[in-house]
Amino acid sequence: MILPDFELHRPETLNEACGLLHRLGPKARVMAGGTDLLVDLKRGVAGTEHLVSLRRIPELRAIVKDPDGTLRLGPMVTPNEAGASAIVRSSHTAFAEATLTMAAHQIRNRATIGGNLVSAVPSADLPPSLIAMGARVLLADEKGGREVPLEQFFTGPRETVLRRGEILAQIILPPPKPGTGVFYVKHSLRDASALAVVGVAASLTMQGKTCGEARVVLGAVAPMPLLARRASAALLGKKPDDETVAEAAALAAEEATPISDLRGSAEYRRALTGVLAERAIRRAAERASSAH
Repeated sequence: MILPDFELHRPETLNEACGLLHRLGPKARVMAGGTDLLVDLKRGVAGTEHLVSLRRIPELRAIVKDPDGTLRLGPMVTPNEAGASAIVRSSHTAFAEATLTMAAHQIRNRATIGGNLVSAVPSADLPPSLIAMGARVLLADEKGGREVPLEQFFTGPRETVLRRGEILAQIILPPPKPGTGVFYVKHSLRDASALAVVGVAASLTMQGKTCGEARVVLGAVAPMPLLARRASAALLGKKPDDETVAEAAALAAEEATPISDLRGSAEYRRALTGVLAERAIRRAAERASSAH
């Protein structure tokens, strides 16, 4: 397989990149790490006449923490960079852990966290933990930008709310509230380079001995990352004991809408969703209790 012909553009500012995308329209694609896009171009799954590379735009590689604890990640940060960052690990440990579950070490050195989101693959590893943490994304164009909650960013398999001329410019993570614990777990068919068969992230904020806030997010079992609202609601105002956790996990399995493919049947995925949801909620509760 060989790459088709295209013109490569290397803008040096975000505004320049947005202008190129707006002018070239459907004929152009953004290239971040290229680990998915270049493969799709070779296979003929995607086509384009222009590639707009983001590699020469310094601000898109930044990892910054605001005075209030808000974490801002540039989309060109690689999974290995995020996973190794002391800034990330100090406050958003579960996200740092999730980055290191992605693919193999070599891919994590080349891929980008922005690319993992924009590709909108239902089995992507990063969206569940980010959504569980209440992440937002900044979408920039020539006129400015708009912030979108990450759970509203995806509209379907490989589809997002990005408009013509827009670039995902920043991933924004709010500081965790006191008493918050987050955990992400996935099941794959092998340890290296494997897509998730099911992934589940859970975030719990404890108020005393009961759960004041909860988010259970499912990956690879719906057309897009799924915030399991019934499962999340089942935890509120309750102690995360065996009965409560089992009820929430069962609801998560009911909310999943998996498909059958080479990696597992829909029935297997639904059952596994319940198992992993229970595990993620328990671990998140343990972390929340130790975070007081």
